[in-house]
Amino acid sequence: MMAARELRVEEKYVLKKKVWGLADGEQRGYGAYGIVRTVSVNGTTCIAKRIHDILQDPRVPPADRESVRLRFMKECKMLSELRHPNIVHFVGVHYDKRNYISLVMEALDSDLRGFFQRSEPDLSIKLGILRDVSYGLLHLHSRQPSIIHRDLNPGNILLTRTLQAKIADLGVSSYLTPSKMQTMAPGAWDYMPPEALLENPQYDTSLDIFSFGHVTLCVGTHSVVNIPIPCANPGGIRAWGQLSIKRRREYLNSIGQKHCLHSLAVECLHDSPAQTTKCTRPV
Repeated sequence: MMAARELRVEEKYVLKKKVWGLADGEQRGYGAYGIVRTVSVNGTTCIAKRIHDILQDPRVPPADRESVRLRFMKECKMLSELRHPNIVHFVGVHYDKRNYISLVMEALDSDLRGFFQRSEPDLSIKLGILRDVSYGLLHLHSRQPSIIHRDLNPGNILLTRTLQAKIADLGVSSYLTPSKMQTMAPGAWDYMPPEALLENPQYDTSLDIFSFGHVTLCVGTHSVVNIPIPCANPGGIRAWGQLSIKRRREYLNSIGQKHCLHSLAVECLHDSPAQTTKCTRPV
């Protein structure tokens, strides 16, 4: 019953941001529970994310449907409260004829992953991208309560035509509680710190800083950091931990100690959360 009441509160708030005049377009991608499409809102190109149809099917148990819907409404509400030049802009929500809700956001040209595949920017552009991401993280972490993104990676860093970077996809983001977080590896494993892989993990905003360190490696090496996903058992996770440390050292060595991004990456990539720097200022 509590979940249902909470859902109504979330919906009541988000309904104030309703979007009209939406024309559907082509599919651009999909995730664990959402589909992303290009849409037009009164002639302006936007991006819309909605829950997979199969997860809203009446044959799915009501409790499961409501859980997914509540999670999606939480993402809508969280993004609607954020106004920052380095976080993707919330346009509103839209309900179709089936009463399926879509989260409507500004459309951007590319993500950091695709940008690496198409071009080799100079150092000033790379530093500008990292600066923008750090500003976005600082805004998330400075809120009361703090927001932990929990899935910061090149695919969730979008770029404008002028190469301004914006953090996107708050699908697994959460508010920091006094007891810290206890969800195992919510985002891309390649970008997760060791403490996020424990059976009952406890972490805070330092998780995002560790992920930012991996993004720094990507920017410094002009590649996407790739560490194989571990087997889902203690032995596999321990072996993965050692492999990830080795891979990080290889990426750091390829950057070189004299490179200005080397010290930044090292500062973010401590294996102990107590040693990981906090985002108290932009890079």
